[in-house]
Amino acid sequence: MRALIVGQAPSRDSDPAEPFSGASGARLAALCGLTHAEFLSAFARVNLLSAFPGKASKGDLFPLAEACEAFEDLLPRCRGREVVLLGRKVARVAGLDAPPFSWVARRAWCPHPSGINIWWNEERNVRAARRFWRDLIRRGLPRIPS
Repeated sequence: MRALIVGQAPSRDSDPAEPFSGASGARLAALCGLTHAEFLSAFARVNLLSAFPGKASKGDLFPLAEACEAFEDLLPRCRGREVVLLGRKVARVAGLDAPPFSWVARRAWCPHPSGINIWWNEERNVRAARRFWRDLIRRGLPRIPS
């Protein structure tokens, strides 16, 4: 079973029907050492929110109640598989209170891959993320189609 990546919502410029088909997905693909197309086929992918929620100061709005309800609806898809939650807010909605890249009950979270997230400005953070994603690939999770 492919690992599931759970994001916040589609960006205003991406296809809501194809999570991570834009810049955030391209960043994750590079961290995995995959092409964008390989990345998209390797992981099961979903966003908590089905539409771009709008802007808030430096980031996007995050309607917490709606996100919590969406995560409850998503729980059956999470059972029996590794789940990577993208962003601290998604991790909180999922009840995961752990440092980034720490696996707890088959769940881990990664800082949001958006270019607006300054966490990505430090090379040591990028190295940590690259190790996490490539380790996930090396473990055979998900299975990369040949």
